Amino acid sequence: MRHQEIFDSDPQSEMDLRQPKQNAIQFPVTLAERYQPHRIAEFIGLEHPKRLITNLVAKPRPCSLLFLGPPEAGKTAMGMT
Repeated sequence: MRHQEIFDSDPQSEMDLRQPKQNAIQFPVTLAERYQPHRIAEFIGLEHPKRLITNLVAKPRPCSLLFLGPPEAGKTAMGMT
């Protein structure tokens, strides 16, 4: 059986190779995506790092930051806010 006999149309034209199209199926966002903090004030705990980042945003200066801590402590989220 040839490719054209299996598919009525060219599958490459119906699908974006980076992300396949979903036909009317909406996937909900994960809880991690839904509740991830988007502002510094939304972080729970981390009072000292929040104060440092807030001061750095208020008065920017050239510097480098190194975030250390256990997995899922909010290092990446804090760096991306």
